[in-house]
Amino acid sequence: MRGHGPARWPAWFVARELETTTARLRADPKAPPMTVCTDEDQVLRVVGDGQGPRVTGPAAELLGWLTGRVAGHTLTVDPQGALPVLPVWRS
Repeated sequence: MRGHGPARWPAWFVARELETTTARLRADPKAPPMTVCTDEDQVLRVVGDGQGPRVTGPAAELLGWLTGRVAGHTLTVDPQGALPVLPVWRS
């Protein structure tokens, strides 16, 4: 997938799909509780009432991780720890 990863996705696409993807995860009973925060201070609560870790990073990288396209190595987790385990992504 060289050249087609999150770093090359247009901002309009990332913004739209990040909203769609987090909404989809909220509806998935297997999704872990977490808050997703972009470096641009956009906060997207995925599941629950704010319990669970806060995952922060560039919007495109967050989208790539949430959809299983990247491992999320550039994302930060607070409190410090491993990234939450996401349900298998199906398009």
